[in-house]
Amino acid sequence: AWHMLAFREGHAPVPHIDSNDDGNQYSILFVLGNFTTAYLVLPQLGIQIPLCPGQLLFINTRHLAHHTTYFR
Repeated sequence: AWHMLAFREGHAPVPHIDSNDDGNQYSILFVLGNFTTAYLVLPQLGIQIPLCPGQLLFINTRHLAHHTTYFR
């Protein structure tokens, strides 16, 4: 099994897939910070998920293109 911990500060404005992630596993996104508005955008599904501090999201980042809006 491959395990990894990655931190990102700011946003990822360009839709992308994480090609190095295992396509058979989910990535766990743990949202931290002091902000009021931000969204995780999944263009293939046509949805925007509102983000809030303390939130956990499980998505397959190898197969689902994703990006985030600015954190305000």
